[in-house]
Amino acid sequence: MADYQFDTITEAQALAYVAANDTLAFAPGTNASSITVLFIPAAGAARLG
Repeated sequence: MADYQFDTITEAQALAYVAANDTLAFAPGTNASSITVLFIPAAGAARLG
């Protein structure tokens, strides 16, 4: 089980994150409108559609 801070989590830590086991904490006062999430397609990923 690992504990991560959203504002300091590294790419490697994010890839290793398992929601069932790990926790991801946000800074006090943080709300959804101040969060940015980027989805980057994996190298070699197939595009469907």
